Amino acid sequence: MNYLKSSILTAALAFASLDSAKAQTALSAGDLAFIGIQANGTPDNFSFVSFKDLSAGTVVYFTDNGWSGSGFRNSTTSDFDGSEGLVFFKVKTGQTVAAGTILRALDINTTQVEWFSVAGSTALLNAPGTIGTGTSGNPQFPFIGLSTSGDQLYAFQSSLPEMNGTTSGSNPLFATSSQNHLAVINTATIWANSTSASTGNITPGLLESSGTAIRINNAGATLATGASFNTLLYAEATEEQWKAAIQNTANWTVTGSGDTGASVLPTGSLTIVPEPSSASLLGLGFLALLGVRRLNRKS
Repeated sequence: MNYLKSSILTAALAFASLDSAKAQTALSAGDLAFIGIQANGTPDNFSFVSFKDLSAGTVVYFTDNGWSGSGFRNSTTSDFDGSEGLVFFKVKTGQTVAAGTILRALDINTTQVEWFSVAGSTALLNAPGTIGTGTSGNPQFPFIGLSTSGDQLYAFQSSLPEMNGTTSGSNPLFATSSQNHLAVINTATIWANSTSASTGNITPGLLESSGTAIRINNAGATLATGASFNTLLYAEATEEQWKAAIQNTANWTVTGSGDTGASVLPTGSLTIVPEPSSASLLGLGFLALLGVRRLNRKS
């Protein structure tokens, strides 16, 4: 009887896990965009926007571990200096984050999302504590701490179960094949395979040309320690218009010293209007054609 009860409980938990996985919004490159970064804050922070509705249970990871060309640095037994971090947010049960909503790492325990450390405990990004010992085979992962000498911040989802323990085997940072890369922002002057806490390359599937990889600094420019996209550029715009505007760094305010206040980070929301449908465009074209014909008849 006990065995039967145990089997039923195991099956129920498995189905619950499947339901949770189905509930999560699966994102693609470009569905999320960074629109603010603060490398000189107390704590360091960032803002991003999702162009898709995020359903309850949706999890997105963020790390400043640089991409080495084949994986995230600091995720092997030879890299364990403890200077790079990993956090994630999760949309709360019963909540949906509407497309266009701006989320900030600074906003801990909002009504819609919760931020966590890789240990699974609610995280204040400047709270003390690390994961791992910083020794070979057990890398150390503190909270996000962006380098003022240039750094990269990555967003990705993982096919692994949501991390809620301290064992490195369940850490999505280690499982390259489980990662679905969404966006990256770079405050350094170049992209380069990571060999230090300040370097990092573009992750697979992301491109500068598509706006999924954004480099705030051009080669030779002063390093940015604070940068913010102008969210008031449009009162409303289509998704593609917002993405094109975010991709254009002329629409960003960049500071070389960094503002340690939260005010430098965008908040609120972007108003996204639907793209005109093919049928609508065809209808407009037809009406325009009728207008031309009527003018020709009158003349």
